[in-house]
Amino acid sequence: LEEVIDNEDGTFTKQLFHADYTLWVESEVRKLPNQNYQTHGEQKTYHKDGYLESVETFRNGLKHGKFISYNEKKEVTSEGEFKQDKKVGSWVYYFALSKQIQVHETYYDNGNLHGQYRDSHNNGELRARGVMKNGRMDGLWSFYYIDGTQEYQIKFDNGIPQDRLTYYGMDGKVKWEKSL
Repeated sequence: LEEVIDNEDGTFTKQLFHADYTLWVESEVRKLPNQNYQTHGEQKTYHKDGYLESVETFRNGLKHGKFISYNEKKEVTSEGEFKQDKKVGSWVYYFALSKQIQVHETYYDNGNLHGQYRDSHNNGELRARGVMKNGRMDGLWSFYYIDGTQEYQIKFDNGIPQDRLTYYGMDGKVKWEKSL
């Protein structure tokens, strides 16, 4: 179901509803010459249970500006920014039950990952770390067991594995290496 509200100030609000008539999406929209509506401004998305799920900004029908998602406790679960429908800058994803960062990513203006990359296990221990260069793994990457002990290490050049893969046991000692 869909409803467009003509606000007193000359703006429009478009609302989409779940099958049970609970609010799903509420967007600031503008009317185009062809009489269609285009999202332009803030859009809020709601979970079927009624809590706010995300807030994002649109410009000319494209995601453009801040994005924030929430869980049922109104805690931020992810945040970042879009530019012309592509992720840009710093994006952070949090664990569901804490404010600890699970994943931290950095994007170029073209939407490709670029810069330091970190991912964590559910217990907060580091899972992977390395550098992304224009959307590809680059340089030395390290991966970790759930207890934080290094599991393996591999070097990349523009997304292509280089040299060798080094695998470590839970005791931290090299178990084997494989030339690439």
